[in-house]
Amino acid sequence: RGPNALIKQGAKLVEGVEDILPELLPQLESGFLAHLTSCMTPPAVRPEPDELEHRVYRCLTWEAVHIDDLIEQSGLPAAEVSGLLLGLELKGLLRQLPAIPMFGYNER
Repeated sequence: RGPNALIKQGAKLVEGVEDILPELLPQLESGFLAHLTSCMTPPAVRPEPDELEHRVYRCLTWEAVHIDDLIEQSGLPAAEVSGLLLGLELKGLLRQLPAIPMFGYNER
């Protein structure tokens, strides 16, 4: 019997979350639904780099910049620049380009 019995009882095919939400949303309270929607909306304001991050960020151009050039131009130690680059990438302000360690502005 297995799945056929479930189908007879009204079971529906579920392939992803988009198949579940339409069934659950009418049952949720409107306040919870508003809270859920606000949590899913990304912030409109882009975070600003802090003072140290700004030393590295201002060395970027619209062309790819090698990490060695960022280290030299910022005057900061390599380990610190690596950490700052990670922070800037997590904030969405830059992205690491494929292959060699090149960085550029994030085109969002």
